[in-house]
Parts: sequence; structure tokens; C-alpha cells
Amino acid sequence: MRPPWPAIVLAAAVSLIVVGCGDSDDDEDPPETTPDHISLQGVDDEFLDGIGMTLEPPTESDSPVITADEAEQTARDNGRAAEEVREVVLAHLHDMSETTEDGLLVWVVNFETEGEPPGMAGGPGPASTGEVELKLLVNFIDATTGDWLYAMESSGPVE
Repeated sequence: MRPPWPAIVLAAAVSLIVVGCGDSDDDEDPPETTPDHISLQGVDDEFLDGIGMTLEPPTESDSPVITADEAEQTARDNGRAAEEVREVVLAHLHDMSETTEDGLLVWVVNFETEGEPPGMAGGPGPASTGEVELKLLVNFIDATTGDWLYAMESSGPVE
């Protein structure tokens, strides 16, 4: 049985709004990837931990059936997309819908968000004032089927 993706997207969107995410300064060093962990550019590791998500590097035996370029196109065709891609990463996704010990092999399509308007994560809440901008936009594509799984995005006040 497939996991309830709409529920995951809703939970992730709520978590994104509450938890927030890191800045994406062009001058900052790229995130550190270790043998057991992948970090995404512009996304705090604590943020992903806070929503119960981890990304682990693929193994030598992993064989995605689609390329990174095909994953990017799938994200553009099915998910929410921005003009520029920050990075496309092959990873084992472990999240709230954990179905296997190894996680799901996915392409993570991380879009550049500077200047992009907020989308499904919503605008300012009732207590908010001021302008809102998109802070995070990441799509997840199943690397073994080519299926678009879901997108996460987060909005926050313009800094």
C-alpha cells in the first residue's frame, strides 16, 4: 500500500510554516554531506529533523531509472517549480511515511527561491504583517518509478 502522500504534504506544509528554514545566501559554504547524511543548500538540518525527515546518500548498488534532468522536468510538470534549480540530489528519503528500512530512493529537486512568490504554504497568518516571500521549495521524485511524490515549500517574512 502506498503512503498517504496528501497527508504528508499537509503535515510538511504545516511544519514548514511553524518551523521555518535557513537563509540561502549565495556566499555561504555548501552544506556538508557525510557518509550517512545529505544536507540541502539553503535548508537547515534542524528544519528537516523537526519534520521527521532525513536524507541519506545512495549506495553504489542503487540504480535510478530516471536521470537528474528527467527528475527536474517531472518536478516542473507536476509540482511547484521556480525558474532556477539550486541542486538535484539522489538520496534515500526517510520520513513520516517510512515504509522500508532503507528509505525510498528519490531525486530531490531543490529550487532557488529568491524573488519567488509564496505558494501552497500560504501567506502571512492573522497575526503577521508585512510582505512574505518563498524561503524553501523542494520536490521529491521517486527515482525508481519516475513518479512525482510531493513538494514542500515554506514562506516567511521578507528580510
